[in-house]
Amino acid sequence: MAAWEVRPAMPDEIPLLSGIYQRAIVHSCSDWYDANQLEAWQSFAAEAAQWQESFVHTQCMVAVNRLSVPLAFGDWNPASGQIGRLYVDPSAQGTGLGTGILAAIEEKARLSGHRELSLESALNAVAFYVNRGYENLGNIVLPFNGALFAQCRMRKQW
Repeated sequence: MAAWEVRPAMPDEIPLLSGIYQRAIVHSCSDWYDANQLEAWQSFAAEAAQWQESFVHTQCMVAVNRLSVPLAFGDWNPASGQIGRLYVDPSAQGTGLGTGILAAIEEKARLSGHRELSLESALNAVAFYVNRGYENLGNIVLPFNGALFAQCRMRKQW
């Protein structure tokens, strides 16, 4: 096995994915969002039932190291072709894990007959998606967990 591999996430990994989500928000988003927004964002992961429910209609891919420890994850909804989340643990950012997860999701979408994927990106991640062929469709404001968030609507077609 290489230094890491991408595979479908397992249900017992949800607490680990929640931790990645929380650490990534603190590390990567604090320059882009205020304290109230960050708190709303992070508190979502602290609600175990809400967090697990968020995976019901999605397929989640995880990047794991040689010890099978999750370092990154991303999920998408096969019915809508929408990417929901893509987070990389701060200790592994810049290693290609996010790109690997995104490529795996795109491949699954293609094999499922989708001709495009869409998402609402956090402002700090817009350049990541643009550099991987996603089109910036403009900024929007969305409510999430009691706060309003500026985001960027994006899409990639093939």
